[in-house]
Amino acid sequence: MTCTSYCEKIEELFDAIIQVADQVLPENRKEVNEYISYVWNHVTVWVRSIKREKGTEELRTKFESHVTAEEARLHRNFEDIMYDIDSYDTVKLIAGSGRPERVIPQTAFIHFNTLISEQFLFPMLYLALKRDLERISLARKHVLSHFELYDAVETILFISDAAGYRLGDLRGEIEMLPGHHPISPKCFSYL
Repeated sequence: MTCTSYCEKIEELFDAIIQVADQVLPENRKEVNEYISYVWNHVTVWVRSIKREKGTEELRTKFESHVTAEEARLHRNFEDIMYDIDSYDTVKLIAGSGRPERVIPQTAFIHFNTLISEQFLFPMLYLALKRDLERISLARKHVLSHFELYDAVETILFISDAAGYRLGDLRGEIEMLPGHHPISPKCFSYL
């Protein structure tokens, strides 16, 4: 239900980004088109993977305050790092710590399944894309630094990759369960 809402918001943001892209200064056109090309593939794979379910109005109302509070917390964390994710540690920093699925163990290697849980993927993508729309809107009147949109792409890629690593780890964990049934490759064909 919440994923469906975020998926719809993400699609609306992409529509807006594409509309604004037609209006950017010629000096910005190459960078904006490259941004769309890179980000589109990494975001739509997740958006398309969700079976859309709206839920009842009563159920949406019940969780609305929690969803709003979590989004505000993620937004503050994004603001603290100026929307520049440059490592998986930064993804963890934004998602926050305190729960087992949110904390990276202090070992010699990273367990990627602890980087980002499903509850953070769509809100983080939404907030990053919302900020990117603001940046691209500026490109209609101002020449942007190449690094501005490069950093925006990198942010989306780290979020998407962290979710992809989690999915891979979940596959492995399911396969190690005693008496598990083989998972059809079709279950993960969208990746």
